[in-house]
Amino acid sequence: MSAELNQNAATGAPASNWKPYPAYKDSGVEWMGEIPEHWEIKKFKYITENICVGFVGTIEKYYTDENGIILLKTGNIGLNKVLLDDVSYVTREFHVANKKSHLTPGDIIIARHGESGKAAVIPDIITEANCLNVVVLRKSKLMSGEFYTQVLNSNIYQQFLKASQGGSVQGIINTSDVVELKVVYPKLEEQINISNFIEFESAKIDNTVSRIEKEIELLQEYRTALISEVVTGKIDVREAI
Repeated sequence: MSAELNQNAATGAPASNWKPYPAYKDSGVEWMGEIPEHWEIKKFKYITENICVGFVGTIEKYYTDENGIILLKTGNIGLNKVLLDDVSYVTREFHVANKKSHLTPGDIIIARHGESGKAAVIPDIITEANCLNVVVLRKSKLMSGEFYTQVLNSNIYQQFLKASQGGSVQGIINTSDVVELKVVYPKLEEQINISNFIEFESAKIDNTVSRIEKEIELLQEYRTALISEVVTGKIDVREAI
């Protein structure tokens, strides 16, 4: 592990619970480098139940109100999370007729266009959904959706996915880009531990960022108030400097 990563992001102090693995080996993948000795490299097609593309076609006549079935699109895929602020709904008739694009908790969806390559795992709160023009990785007993979402959204995989689009329609990620994609493969229990660690550490970082942003906001308010007080003569600063 690099010296930069083995630091507490907020304070710069060493993080004692972060340490390198005992031994590493060459991954055999040029752009990946070394991996822990007990990890493997597998193609996605060997660790997921199925890889497919959501519904592709005309869908306008099937849109309905919020009493329908959730329809997830590229715009609903954030980094490591499904965005539900602006979600569409389709009729149950459409949902029943298009089982291939059904989504269940633990599935991973990947944006095919726009900000292509971004991935999110379907959370437990979404018990029934369909999808439009996104790549779907079906959950399996070999993979943690949370872990592989974090893998796909990491810088190294995002760079590779974008580079791999050179031979396809510009800006589009297809199943062929994903089925042969080589990924790190720790055992499922370790995948879950890693995912939990990332979530825990990310929450601490987010809390620190929020606190600093609040402090910046208060300082900006103080500066604004100070300027107002000084320029209107409420404060005598003739001997302040």
